[in-house]
Amino acid sequence: MDHQGVTLQATLGQQSTNLYCAGGATLEGWDSCVKRGERYANGAVLATASGVSSPEECTTMCQLTNDCRAVTHSGTSCKLMTDESVTVADKSAVSLSLKCLQVR
Repeated sequence: MDHQGVTLQATLGQQSTNLYCAGGATLEGWDSCVKRGERYANGAVLATASGVSSPEECTTMCQLTNDCRAVTHSGTSCKLMTDESVTVADKSAVSLSLKCLQVR
């Protein structure tokens, strides 16, 4: 995926450091921001990536994207969103707001 001039490729079995964890965030802060079984239903979709193995990887992509405020990860799909104000039920989705992470 070409992402703002940088080619991103998800590879199963690889481990990476994301900006959230590198910044000294805690697991408790992460858990309090994750919305399991919900997806964001409004705002523009800035990018959609396939082959994304985790919500954490999806969140890192959002942190590197201008105007990204939220993510929804489902299976191996990642959507980078501009708005996190409305969610709808979706059993397969995990969503997260960057704004929530910033206040933790």
